Amino acid sequence: MKIFLLNPPFEGFCRTSECQFEVRGGWLYPPIELAYIAAVLRESDNQVMLLDAVAENAKIGDVLRDMELFTPDLVVVSCGTPTIFSDIETARSIKKEFPSVKILFYGSHATALPSEILRQEIDFVAIGEPELTIKELVEKRLEPENVNGLAYKKDKIIINPTRALIQNLDILPFPARDLLKNELYRLPYGRIPCTVVQSSRGCPFRCIFCTSMLVYGNKFRARSAESLLNEFKHLQEDLGIREVFFLDDTFTFDMERVEKFCDLLIESDIDISWSFQSRVDKVDKKLLRKMKDAGCYLAGFGVESGSQKILDSLRKGITLGQVRESFKNARDVGLSTGGFFIFGSPGETKEDIEKTVKLALELKPDLVKTSIMTPLPGTELFVNLDKEGKLLTKDWSKYEFTSSYVIKSNLKEDEIKDELKRFYRKFYIRPHYVLGQILKIKNFSDLRQKFRSFSSLSSFINKAN
Repeated sequence: MKIFLLNPPFEGFCRTSECQFEVRGGWLYPPIELAYIAAVLRESDNQVMLLDAVAENAKIGDVLRDMELFTPDLVVVSCGTPTIFSDIETARSIKKEFPSVKILFYGSHATALPSEILRQEIDFVAIGEPELTIKELVEKRLEPENVNGLAYKKDKIIINPTRALIQNLDILPFPARDLLKNELYRLPYGRIPCTVVQSSRGCPFRCIFCTSMLVYGNKFRARSAESLLNEFKHLQEDLGIREVFFLDDTFTFDMERVEKFCDLLIESDIDISWSFQSRVDKVDKKLLRKMKDAGCYLAGFGVESGSQKILDSLRKGITLGQVRESFKNARDVGLSTGGFFIFGSPGETKEDIEKTVKLALELKPDLVKTSIMTPLPGTELFVNLDKEGKLLTKDWSKYEFTSSYVIKSNLKEDEIKDELKRFYRKFYIRPHYVLGQILKIKNFSDLRQKFRSFSSLSSFINKAN
């Protein structure tokens, strides 16, 4: 069977990480879930084509031309909340030109609202973890009955029983990155070509704004250290990859696993630099030092707020003391740091935002990534605000994290945007920060990346005006 895997065209400023990539400060992630689906399908001798229309700057006409040449039986589409209208429009264009082709959507938005999706020109929705659901659907020649984890329409909308999550992630083949143009992707301070690696799935923590549990459940499942080392070998030897970002929500949840991986990496002759994101309560100085020795250069932490009141309301389960300690430990062992912050959480005041700004300036991360609190469908935050009548709109195009505020609160959208712009200006336009970044430039590639990041930051600030 022929399957066309598509990260659809999108003309907006920022496509979110739940849709596989994000443009901010020069970042561009590959659609790794599509690459996983491709690898799983190829194990059964299917013909697979993968198009990342965003990375390749492809328009709908390019998509249709590729489809005409490939003649697929099934189109699998990666979708997300802020891009869903554009994704559906892409599906309509495909159906208009190729009415017999079947279309499947997957992702957190499709998982949360399968019936809403199926009222459009979409035939199937993979709910939750997509790989084995799509594989079984293809094996059954697109007959959806009894395919667990699948929703479809046949006179009416039918939602099949839930599919069990993959317990042993080592059974999955490495993502089919050979189908991607790896040279197009970018990481914060990256070497090129680069990619992302997913070493675990599922998050046992209960942050009320996160979609991770929706797709991957709340049980932490991890690949072995040996599997990760073998993937690094494959990336270097077969694809020439020079840098990796671990996409896991909490890469260091199992600290012993990460330490073992680092030991294996130190013993190998692999030359790949890497970075990760995790929680401040799931690292210590010993592990951070080992990670630095193994080629890690940047530790990213979800801080979210400088107000303990707001952290508790979001059920982050961390303290400001733990935040300060982890950033200090990372700096002490020589790692660069990244801080992730959210503005506009329910109940947040200008005083709370000022605490966040002060904390960020105190922590002195090498990069910051900020967003406006956006309650995505399926999250506890969305459900609660919806019940309380505190959502300003369900126009999903407004749910895009950077320039729209969709929560009824004591802060207005213009106030949130002004605070966000003020934060960026205060953080990045500081002599200490600018000098520090200049001193970290080692070659022309570093200089080019710094210029790209500055250009993207300027674009963001102007966009928010």
